[in-house]
Amino acid sequence: MLGISLGGFAQSEKSAADEVTKTVANKAKEAPAGTVYGIIKETKDEVTVNTPVGEYHVAKKDGSYSFMGFTAKIESQKGHV
Repeated sequence: MLGISLGGFAQSEKSAADEVTKTVANKAKEAPAGTVYGIIKETKDEVTVNTPVGEYHVAKKDGSYSFMGFTAKIESQKGHV
């Protein structure tokens, strides 16, 4: 029974992810010409990112980046990517 429940949960999560992907793709297609996605502004304390679903602010502090309760630190960088 547990395996069936988890399988159903995984399938519903995949369906939800597929729907979100379609929604974001459609918003990107409908954007006015010249719309820029990606980093649009960077300051000492914050990076502003524009996406098809809105503008987001990522906090920078002590070499770490924080967004929506998650914090990440870049340990190494290759080719500026």
